[in-house]
Amino acid sequence: MNQQAFKDMIHNTDYHFFVFSCPAIVPFNLALHTRIVVVYPGEKITRRELGHFKNPKDSSLWYIHKDLLFPRQWISKYFWPTKKHFESKLLYHCSGNLDSIPYKIVSSLEEIIQRYPYKQAYRLVWHNSNFFTQWILNHFPEIKFELPRNAIGK
Repeated sequence: MNQQAFKDMIHNTDYHFFVFSCPAIVPFNLALHTRIVVVYPGEKITRRELGHFKNPKDSSLWYIHKDLLFPRQWISKYFWPTKKHFESKLLYHCSGNLDSIPYKIVSSLEEIIQRYPYKQAYRLVWHNSNFFTQWILNHFPEIKFELPRNAIGK
């Protein structure tokens, strides 16, 4: 998803909840890496995800990252430094005002993330970014969305 398409989806007065994905780092690129992006009214944007390395800014979060990259930015194709990246893909989006599911998600997300039981571990097939994303989605059964099959670890 390009930057303009992302900006066009955001309305100043609404809350937004996004799930983005991109292929995992080579050689695991048949699987997905997912992340969550929330937008508050006034366009404050926050990206949350579980990464394969510890949070360099806040050691109390362990493997949970906040705003490590820009909201729709994709990850590198390889483990080593390179300018080659995978493209982001939008998997899910919902938006609404104070009486909506997106408001409920956005207003409780930080508290839910603090309760995440596996923030001290990252595994390729379990307790990974997809498990983290699906764990958050499971807190909102009214969202009728499940990660795709190639979101290994969900």
